[in-house]
Amino acid sequence: MRRSIILFLLFLTAAIAKGETVSIDSLDKVLAKRDHYVRLKEQTIERLKSKLAKTTIPTERLKHLNSVYEEYSTFRFDSAMAYADKLHGEARRAGSTDYANLAIIHKADMLTTAGLFHEALGCLGSISREEIPDWILPDYYMVYEWCYGVLAEYAEGTAYSEGYHAKENVYLDSLISVLQEGTASWYYMKAEQEIKRNDHCKALELYEKALSGVAVYERLYAQITFGMASAATALGDKKMRRDYIVRAAISDQICPLKENLALQTLALDMVNDETPDYERANMYLDYSLDDAIFFGNRLRLLEISRKIPSIVNNYERQLVERNRQRGYVIMAVGVMAVLLLVVAALLFVDHKRVKKSRLALTVANESLRVAMEKAERTNASLDSANKELLLMTRQRESVISMFMELTAAYIAKLTHFQTTVQRKVKANQVADLMKLANPSRMTEAEAKEFFNNFDKAFLLAFPDFIEKFNALLQPESRISLGMGGAMNLDLRIFALVRLGINDSAKIAVLLNYSTQTIYNHRSMVKAKAIRKETFDEDVMNL
Repeated sequence: MRRSIILFLLFLTAAIAKGETVSIDSLDKVLAKRDHYVRLKEQTIERLKSKLAKTTIPTERLKHLNSVYEEYSTFRFDSAMAYADKLHGEARRAGSTDYANLAIIHKADMLTTAGLFHEALGCLGSISREEIPDWILPDYYMVYEWCYGVLAEYAEGTAYSEGYHAKENVYLDSLISVLQEGTASWYYMKAEQEIKRNDHCKALELYEKALSGVAVYERLYAQITFGMASAATALGDKKMRRDYIVRAAISDQICPLKENLALQTLALDMVNDETPDYERANMYLDYSLDDAIFFGNRLRLLEISRKIPSIVNNYERQLVERNRQRGYVIMAVGVMAVLLLVVAALLFVDHKRVKKSRLALTVANESLRVAMEKAERTNASLDSANKELLLMTRQRESVISMFMELTAAYIAKLTHFQTTVQRKVKANQVADLMKLANPSRMTEAEAKEFFNNFDKAFLLAFPDFIEKFNALLQPESRISLGMGGAMNLDLRIFALVRLGINDSAKIAVLLNYSTQTIYNHRSMVKAKAIRKETFDEDVMNL
């Protein structure tokens, strides 16, 4: 498992390095391994905690505490706050003003993430600029810039917005001035500066330079690619926007960053596409909700909760349409059931007529003793025919009974499903609704029940089908029934052909396989036929 993930990351990194477009399928593959990335993150944190527990040297402990905080800062909100407080406490006991101030900056960063802007600015305001060494200044200015930037977004359209933007730009300039020129972080912040100046082409150039030195498993990669998606949006390039949002979402999962925005942005984009993908959008928003709950960010949970209704409403409309289509199917099944009942009634009348004829022949035999020998032969022949007819009638009655039971079961299941969906929608239980509303494939139990019923019904109606079908094949290629009299896929395919369903696509739908699989199996069996040219016609005439 670990080896396959490493190979996948190498392949993905190589594709990204070449500038190739990253597909949605690549994101889905990463999402399928998200639990593994979380375990890797937790293992990294445990190793750092182990180092912390093994040392009593104050300076080493402060470094390890800061490292644990850095890992938690985008992974677990409560844990990050706890380790920021631990770092501050130990720094004060050790007499380290630098680490004490760094801990306050960390706390302000997390408070900003939670939307507690007043408290965050209060923390930053408690630090004297003159006490901050050069190595901490980037964090100091970055948190200030981040806090005022988010404040400006929330105050958009009010009289306060312009003032917040002005302070954001001041701290952005200060941040760039203390970053080492030519580094990925420097290029990224310069690009952010150009975005604020509405020079999106220049911003993209700077983002590209920043991205060239950053790996997909680094947090900065997700920040850069999300910024590039925003620039592409301003330039009206939808294809570029989609590509970079997907890259950002992949990076968020690999890092993994539980404080993320790319996946929910991608979900909303999919809802607004020309051909909306509501099912995938709902899945991505569900993942985003899981991440926000895992991280413990109430502000992000509130943001996602505002986006859920639009996707759920559209998905609900899609489910209503599917249910309407199922209603048509049930109506068709009902009509077929009525027709079968009519056929059964006709057979019953015919059976009574034959029975009366047999009684009449018996009386005639008594009256015509001279023709006794001939009458006995005739009676024996009629008796044999009557037994065959009785057997056929019982078989068809069994098929009709089995069909009606199956129809009743599916009507009950659909009624229960519709009731459950209505209840879940009214209760806004989106996660439960999504588990119920994935009808793309039958469950294993449903498939097994369907095939068992089909096998029994077909072999009741055509008891000599297997024998006659094998007579069309080469002796060494003949097929036997499986355990319990079950037919295999090849026998079921040609059983449907015998029933007049010759289209591989229709057979694929009925047997829950792909059209290509059905075509391949038909070709392989046909290759073993004695008369290949007329094989399908021969099967239909069995």
